[in-house]
Amino acid sequence: MKKILFNYYVKDLLNSIEQNLLNYQKKGLPESLHHLRLDLKNLNAILSFSQNVYQKKYDANALKPLFDDAGKIREIQMSMQILASIPQSRVRLMNKLKKKENNLSLKFIQNISKYIRRIRNFCKNVCLPEKLPDVKIIKKYFND
Repeated sequence: MKKILFNYYVKDLLNSIEQNLLNYQKKGLPESLHHLRLDLKNLNAILSFSQNVYQKKYDANALKPLFDDAGKIREIQMSMQILASIPQSRVRLMNKLKKKENNLSLKFIQNISKYIRRIRNFCKNVCLPEKLPDVKIIKKYFND
């Protein structure tokens, strides 16, 4: 078995999620939410793989509200982006979406300290094995 750096990768993902939260809080850039959600998806993929091959439960449910809340804002941002590309888009609809995005963003920013606590608690509690399982087990996971 070869030594693996899953624990370091998971910790890097969690640090990146925290950084993206803080960047969104400071600058409000849609890219911050996008990268935050990608990092959470990567984290879930690593945990799913680890859970399957090590037969141990790795639960990231504490981070699901963060993913869902960021997703609500991203959905509105993307809808507005699409509507902005249509010349005859309705101004009233755009204003309504912008207002909804602002309200969700304010709530999201107010919850950032709660999200950061969840991330840090999750980081303390997650510990993946230091070694990869046998190649046959890995191949079976990807072939199933």
